Amino acid sequence: MAEVNIFSKNATYQKFEVLKTNRNKRYKYNEFLVEGVRSLKEAVQNGWKIKSLLYAREGLSDWAKDMIRTVKTEMNYCLTKELMQDLSSKEDTSELMAVIEMREDALEDVNLSKTPFIVLFDRPSNKGNLGTMIRSCDALGADALILTGHSVDLYALRNNKKHPSSENLDVFLLLMSALAAAAAAVTAAGFGIRAADALGTVFLGFVNIESRTAYNGQKNSNNQIINHRLF
Repeated sequence: MAEVNIFSKNATYQKFEVLKTNRNKRYKYNEFLVEGVRSLKEAVQNGWKIKSLLYAREGLSDWAKDMIRTVKTEMNYCLTKELMQDLSSKEDTSELMAVIEMREDALEDVNLSKTPFIVLFDRPSNKGNLGTMIRSCDALGADALILTGHSVDLYALRNNKKHPSSENLDVFLLLMSALAAAAAAVTAAGFGIRAADALGTVFLGFVNIESRTAYNGQKNSNNQIINHRLF
């Protein structure tokens, strides 16, 4: 694979910076920047298109060398150690980063299990809450997390110092414009919907969930799960 050496904060390097920090630019280029061993492994395993790998030549681990050798990219970039330190969001500078292409979102692209579980999250406004939801979906084995409406930038989570463990690409995430569109999509696919509501009268623990299910969760002002009702 072709490789370009970068020794200064030139135009190419500045593009990497804006992919990390600027939401509008990320969507303009249709790309985002990822770092972290787990995130990169899962990006490859789950079929994300890796457009470029970024690294410094010195001190690469066998894992990083193998990634550079085996992952198909359009162009790789070899930076100085200092530039990698400036670009990394981690206290211990990542030895490998990747520019990854955003992908189109469609429910039919999700590889659902025999007993699928999908979570809908309407207009998350806080990165921490979204990171918690992603980690919860990961831990509980959700097939997909669907985000609806205008929300925090999903792709900014990949490089967030405060919530580094939210950098998961193993949960299939979809972005949809509105909750109604998401509800229509999941019901058309044969799912029932369970939703949290402040006026709900039935606790989720008492609901018999045997069919394909999408769950829309909300919390009250004390950050506690509130009653649930079936729509």
